Amino acid sequence: MDGTLGHNFKFLPKLATGRLMSSFALAEPGVDSDAGAVCSTARRDVINAF
Repeated sequence: MDGTLGHNFKFLPKLATGRLMSSFALAEPGVDSDAGAVCSTARRDVINAF
């Protein structure tokens, strides 16, 4: 989850126990807001490989 360490300590325990609810917004080209239709691909980048 993005955010600071303080955000994680404040929100994650409540999210994990169901005392707090969250949501996210999604808008991807070609699938609009259907999160199940999102596809991804991987590409090897030998120049910036770690």
